[in-house]
Amino acid sequence: MFWSALFICLIFNVLVDEGVEPLKKHIQNWQDLLVEALYNIAPLLDHMIAAHLLTQENYFDVQAEKTPQNKARKLLEVVQHQMDEEKALHFIECLKKCKEHYPRLKDWLTTDAEQKLRKQMSELCLRLGHLVTPISMRLFSGGTLSQFELEQVQASTTPFLQNKTLLSLCLAKGEKTCLSFYQAFHSEDSMLAKDIDDTGTDLPEPGPQELQDLTLKMEYGGEIELRPEEKELIREVTRLLGLELGSGMTLNLCELGLALGLPRGVVRESLFELESAGDLTQLAAIVHCFMEKTQDQNRLLHKIGACNTKRLMLSERGRLLLALLQEVTADINSSFEDVLQKCRHLFHFVMRDCFAEVEEDPSGASWTGPLATVRLLKENVLVDRAVIQELEDCWGEETAESYQQSLRILAQLLRDLFPLLDSVEFDGNLQGEIYRCKPRRLHRVTKFKGLPPRIIYRVLTRKGAHSVSKDATGSVSRTAVTRQYKDICLKVANLLAKVSTEGNSKDLMQAEISDIIREIQLTLSKPEFTYDSFDAGIKLRLLSLVEFDPIALDIPALITLHWNTVSILAKYLKTSDRHAFQFNIEYVRMQQCLASLQGICSVRDPVTIDNGVEEVFCFLTSGPALFLVCLHCRGYRDGKYFMCNEPLCFQVFGLPETAMQEVESLGGKVLTVEKGKMWLREDCQEGLKTRLEAVSQSHSTLLQEGSCCFLVKSFSTECEVKFTFKNNKITATAEKNSEVL
Repeated sequence: MFWSALFICLIFNVLVDEGVEPLKKHIQNWQDLLVEALYNIAPLLDHMIAAHLLTQENYFDVQAEKTPQNKARKLLEVVQHQMDEEKALHFIECLKKCKEHYPRLKDWLTTDAEQKLRKQMSELCLRLGHLVTPISMRLFSGGTLSQFELEQVQASTTPFLQNKTLLSLCLAKGEKTCLSFYQAFHSEDSMLAKDIDDTGTDLPEPGPQELQDLTLKMEYGGEIELRPEEKELIREVTRLLGLELGSGMTLNLCELGLALGLPRGVVRESLFELESAGDLTQLAAIVHCFMEKTQDQNRLLHKIGACNTKRLMLSERGRLLLALLQEVTADINSSFEDVLQKCRHLFHFVMRDCFAEVEEDPSGASWTGPLATVRLLKENVLVDRAVIQELEDCWGEETAESYQQSLRILAQLLRDLFPLLDSVEFDGNLQGEIYRCKPRRLHRVTKFKGLPPRIIYRVLTRKGAHSVSKDATGSVSRTAVTRQYKDICLKVANLLAKVSTEGNSKDLMQAEISDIIREIQLTLSKPEFTYDSFDAGIKLRLLSLVEFDPIALDIPALITLHWNTVSILAKYLKTSDRHAFQFNIEYVRMQQCLASLQGICSVRDPVTIDNGVEEVFCFLTSGPALFLVCLHCRGYRDGKYFMCNEPLCFQVFGLPETAMQEVESLGGKVLTVEKGKMWLREDCQEGLKTRLEAVSQSHSTLLQEGSCCFLVKSFSTECEVKFTFKNNKITATAEKNSEVL
């Protein structure tokens, strides 16, 4: 950010003598793009007010305009006529801070070094290799990386993952850090840097021919011929979302369909009928479905512009599992009988991984096969029951066709269960304006406190990871996979020994792989690894690691998942307040406003400070809103489980107007009053419940007791609230764009 700002200022100083205002002129030249892109002006206005770029009068003038386009034009008019070049620069910086809201401006706002690093990221991850160590040390020595960030890079288990972590950090830190990376890279290996630059790594959006040939082929024969205008629309949607699409399975496009307002069942059916489960095909099917129902291209583009692209993305584990499925797809088409047993093993591994992701305590489950695991998942609230039911039907018969169909359904299950974005989901509107909430991803609360990162790092670096070598045909060497598998098991055994109170006195370096596996299984059976002391999902993945030998099962690609298990274990073992504590939002109730709830997510992990635990949540709404948030917290304190929902909230229904003042005089904090209804929260005085029960009986009203509630008033589409657990009570304070009662 500093370097891009410095560059703009230098240009300004050169040209100002000629009477030209270059930055404002640049903004004016791109007015058509900005007016079209700034469809939701609120996030930008919030940043500009925080930066003291807008007066209250400017703010109300902009908001007084009736359409998004006119609001954008009014704001740009303020920039042109009331701001100098320095303030115009700050306007651009405000745009960059909220650029995730304006995907059409992604290229316009991205600086050269950032854009270059994004385009080269995949090739750099593959080709940097062990150069990651000297490059990261150069960045640390120069103050670009902190000690913690350096440890993050070093804690990754393979050079590929280390490179990925380093590059992600550079991109997150902005232009100056990206420039520092390239300087360090050229200093370490100028020839490799030049070779990567000369190769060119642009990943283009679907080309004319690719879209020209795109047809939606259906599973049971037949096809849908897309109209030319639909193909052009698909290209525009791809560009707006900033996606790199192809035949791979890397995104959850079902989430996109839901964001467009389509019912889940409709989206699911349109995807399941396809012959292919690739991203581009699924995107085309959703665009076709939307246009078939609405014939409204502008409505589609407006909704696409408001989408949070991160909601479509999958976690690294999810992407690796999908890649594993794709490897098997070709085998089923070519020689089903030969790969039948391999499919059974693979499906069993994948279903156990799904179970590890969503079950609070999977330890008592029976692992007789993939079908048994499917049945265990049917009652889980995080799983789409229709998907599970169809998967069970497919596996009821063992034919190439049923297995091929099950691959597409299993792919959707993985896309649903392994999101990148960890947020709060809600079931939609119940009882009017009440949004019942549930976590998008399961979080297990345990007694485990974690290990210092330096201990984990020493174990992981004690013996270097072997790279996967390939033979003359391009296949992965079985010897290399066997060597890596032993190395993985050895690292896991040594890490688990650090958790065990007894430790591990054995030197396993020269032990046979079977002895290392037995040591892991023995360690995991100890009291330190019961479901309330250690994450049961991590434990199940470790058991899968030792039970699914990639060579014995003839699935060498499993080695990548096993390396990922080591990475997940290492990350989990680090000391964190999240291990033993969690806030649970039960529901949100919108109060007498037209706005709707769009999303809830944690801004940062809970932290223990000032004898309490704090966590900040971000609430997304369709506009300024007034809403009640009901929540509780749970965790372990001094090794004992606790759950707190105090101060309690009471709801009184059917209250006559003559009794309103009587109830208010009983004490407690009145949160909100509607016709015949009142919400109160316990205050300092005791006995509120007893007094309310007496009044309720005398007036024949209904009294309900609930968890702790707070009334939040948001001033924009995005606000932040900090919840604190301290002295066995929950409190809430406004953090950003909000007031809290």
